[in-house]
Amino acid sequence: MKYLFFLIFIISNSALSYIPTLESLLRNGTNANTDENTVFTNLKITEIDLENNQPIQDEFGKERKSVIKLLTVNSYKDSSMLCQVNYASAILSDSNMTSIKQIELSGINQKFTAEENPAAELFYSIYAMLGNNDSKPLLGVLKRYSFNIRSNKELINKEKVILLGQYKKFLESEEEEALANPLRPESEEARKRVQEILKGPFLTRDETVKRVREGKKFYWLVNENNIKARFDEEHRMRELWVRTTNGEYKFIIGPHKSYSSELKFPEFIWFTDANGKKYEIKPLKHTMFADSETAHRARLKRYNRHVQEAKAEQILQFDFLM
Repeated sequence: MKYLFFLIFIISNSALSYIPTLESLLRNGTNANTDENTVFTNLKITEIDLENNQPIQDEFGKERKSVIKLLTVNSYKDSSMLCQVNYASAILSDSNMTSIKQIELSGINQKFTAEENPAAELFYSIYAMLGNNDSKPLLGVLKRYSFNIRSNKELINKEKVILLGQYKKFLESEEEEALANPLRPESEEARKRVQEILKGPFLTRDETVKRVREGKKFYWLVNENNIKARFDEEHRMRELWVRTTNGEYKFIIGPHKSYSSELKFPEFIWFTDANGKKYEIKPLKHTMFADSETAHRARLKRYNRHVQEAKAEQILQFDFLM
């Protein structure tokens, strides 16, 4: 009974004191949980003319576009794996495969920081958020460009954690130990301080996140020196602007729609890089399925066999792609 009371106390207190933080907004929490499933996404990427907002064409009158297949394999124990299949042209077929790239999601920041490719780091971090509900890569990027950005771990109310830890120890103690209840200290001053701590949230206020109203709608905004982000009422990112030493990067994220019974993904993403190049990123397919490390290793062998048999050459490769 004591443990039940403790659990109810924790849950009710958390619900009453919930404050959105940037990390919670980056979790894409309204999407279905991916758990240990593999998330499968086919993307079409088209370079867009900034002046007329139409696809750019090459000297042969063909649009500058490519397709990639992304698989986020969540069945690995240490870190989810992101596998990318590249194709010679904008045709998704086994005979058109040119290469297979793979990286741990937890290694996105390190890899692209070392390669001095912020465009790639931002692109794959945003995909990790939208496709896999993973906030860590994008939070890692944003923390690097603003000292005010803090993770939930850094926002934890340490006094409350310590107090509740002491109370848990009290509940677990045997009667003969006669431990004092830390929530009911003897002095009035101490009792007041305990009440102040209990009334406070588990996470202190994230001062970078503001709620604003535009017309009849409310949005969550982050407006720092090098970072601007906007999230809708459902906590979905709709805009992101980041200024780096390389220049400015901007993402406009369209409305989310269902691509399978479980998952949603934006209808489009407009990405403008530091060189002023604009890209439209559209999902052709987005779903997830039960998977395993063994099944994925077999899949990689099959993909590599297709690459060797196709002997296709990459016609177009955008700078922000692996």
